[in-house]
Amino acid sequence: MKRIAYIDFLRIISAFSVVAIHVAITAIAVFPGKPIECLKIYSSLDILISWLQVNLNRYSVPIFVMITGFMLLQLDKDISIKDLFKKYILRVLVVLFIYGTIFAYIEILFSKTSSNQFLNIIYSFLNVLIGKSWDHLWYLYMLLGLYIILPLLKIFIKFSTKNQQLYLIIIGFIFTSILPITSTLYPIDLSIYFPINTVFVFYLLWGYYLGNYSIKNEKLLMYLGIVSLVFIILFTFLFIYFRKELFNQLIYPYLSPLFIGLSTSIFIYFKYVNNILTKYYSNTVKLLSRCSFGIYIYHIFFIHVIYKFFKFNPFNHNVLVIYILITFIVFILSFITTYITIKIPFFKKYI
Repeated sequence: MKRIAYIDFLRIISAFSVVAIHVAITAIAVFPGKPIECLKIYSSLDILISWLQVNLNRYSVPIFVMITGFMLLQLDKDISIKDLFKKYILRVLVVLFIYGTIFAYIEILFSKTSSNQFLNIIYSFLNVLIGKSWDHLWYLYMLLGLYIILPLLKIFIKFSTKNQQLYLIIIGFIFTSILPITSTLYPIDLSIYFPINTVFVFYLLWGYYLGNYSIKNEKLLMYLGIVSLVFIILFTFLFIYFRKELFNQLIYPYLSPLFIGLSTSIFIYFKYVNNILTKYYSNTVKLLSRCSFGIYIYHIFFIHVIYKFFKFNPFNHNVLVIYILITFIVFILSFITTYITIKIPFFKKYI
């Protein structure tokens, strides 16, 4: 498939935003150890800045899933069951078990829970099996699930009309976003359940739909993103200053309608300005996009080294400035590491 400028630009900004999320959320988790304790120890302004950096960048994972839907659900992209397992599922499994084991082993070294290195390696491998490596790898477990049901979704796309596709998307939006959020306000236990109960299937189909069809009132949907942004900031502020978990649940990623609105707006906007982005498309953009998956895998290592090995506490400094600096440093280091990795024949196939 021919490279599309706005898709590659979306990959780059999403990769950068993922780094920004983990720079802040890891700091909250590591210092002093539990997120809620930060509210008692550090200034409310520092914690507000931290959570704003987290929440304002959480559109990134939905964008990644929407890109996956747009790219893999194309009718002219034939993916056999054999190719699916050999090219896509195997890639995720190899990355998950190699890097997941390494990261789990590093975490054991940081915690100094055992001096038996052979047992540490065994425990690290077993931790990957049960999903207990570093938290950012949850995305790979989720991606495996999406790949497994991909052939069924491709059949649906092939034999359905535009309106039928929109119907399933709306149903998915209601059952995996609206109703779960509503239940946090008013406990409602409906007897009707959506058979594929994950919002990421919605994002997968929504990305395909937005990328392939012209949407009426596209500008209105872009304005919806601004409204979503305002409410995300408002609820983050209310959560920090009133310590009410309800406000956090209303913007709980990634099923919140606010994050759906924000990610939808960003996707449509980049598509809308694709002609402008094409003028700025270069080999550098292409390379950064190519390395986005590796940046996602590697970035958390550098964040943990900064916080856990060097024990650098951003709350002892100007948090906003430090977060910006660490985000750029980690992004650049992750890019360089990925660039070196893809020069190695074995890893080039998987990263």
